[in-house]
Amino acid sequence: MIVCPSCLGDSAALRTRFDERGTRGTCPTCGSEGVRVLEASELSDLFEGIKAYYEPLIGDAYRLGKEGVHGLGPDSGEESLVEILREAWEVFSDEIDDEKAEEILASVWPGYIGEYLRHGSQLWREVSSEWDNLKRSLTHDWRFFHNGKLVAETVERLLDPWVEILESPLTSRSWRRARIQESRDSPFDQDAMGAPPSHKARAGRANPPGIPHLYVASDEATAVAEVCAEPGEWLTVATVEIPPDRLRVLDLTRDVRIVDPFAHGDLHQALMLRELLQIISYELSRPVRPSDHEIDYVGTQFISEYFRNEGFSGIVYPSAMASGINAVFFDPAIATIAGCVQRMVWAKSVDVIDDQEFERRERKQRGFSF
Repeated sequence: MIVCPSCLGDSAALRTRFDERGTRGTCPTCGSEGVRVLEASELSDLFEGIKAYYEPLIGDAYRLGKEGVHGLGPDSGEESLVEILREAWEVFSDEIDDEKAEEILASVWPGYIGEYLRHGSQLWREVSSEWDNLKRSLTHDWRFFHNGKLVAETVERLLDPWVEILESPLTSRSWRRARIQESRDSPFDQDAMGAPPSHKARAGRANPPGIPHLYVASDEATAVAEVCAEPGEWLTVATVEIPPDRLRVLDLTRDVRIVDPFAHGDLHQALMLRELLQIISYELSRPVRPSDHEIDYVGTQFISEYFRNEGFSGIVYPSAMASGINAVFFDPAIATIAGCVQRMVWAKSVDVIDDQEFERRERKQRGFSF
């Protein structure tokens, strides 16, 4: 069966294979003209990650399906792999109907039977459990070492192979930083708008006490929201210039939910990394509250120090308080305060939700689609 990249969706790994081995022509499967085409069986090795990740429903692998029906088939409550790949990975273009998609899978996958059990629905719970165990251990058991090994080796095991992939260039030069004033008549000058000195540096999401980091926001409204200013309070908002040249950051504002299933032999490990990055992003974006205890930040402090040790300059992550983004830079000396303005919070909106809506929004914020 002859196919082209347009048959299988947007995958860098697939495009590379077609560029290396394909010949230019018209695809008989989807009708695309002037594209590189290949015999589908030449893509079999790129499906290894998918093959290992999905469990075929054969033999004794019965499941309780919809409406209480046991067994296999359309009433079993399970899905065809074509349905799963379309929904979860955006594999197969709109030009390919399910019948052609099934033919492609049969060509690249000897023994393909059509119905597979969807893995991954519990993956976020698995990663969340590992993360919670790590935080608990770092916070209450052993901070750094246990029996001669780093307590946090779980995170290192997940992250070490991906450090170069996770590194992104810093693209924005201008940021904002806000501080609440005591009164309208007591604005801060530029010298007071940088990171605090070491002896005054309190614990934050990314920094332990005594080690100052610079927290900034992408815009004025986000910077004000992040300091939790109340109506009637006056603030100084500074413009912070950070030259992006040669600065490399962990950018958690990217859509880390996208994983190319054809680029990973171990798809489960790639998805574990994705879920961990989403959890880290969620933890960093949570606002610092006066009721928080310093040990609540140990987990994200460890993550930040891990990336700092790997040569990163900072972390960019979404804001939970506004529509903008935040960044934390490990070396405050890279920044220049370019100017200050005075602002007052006139009003704040209130969004009241119930328990179910809270859980839905929390899952969404952490990147989970269910």
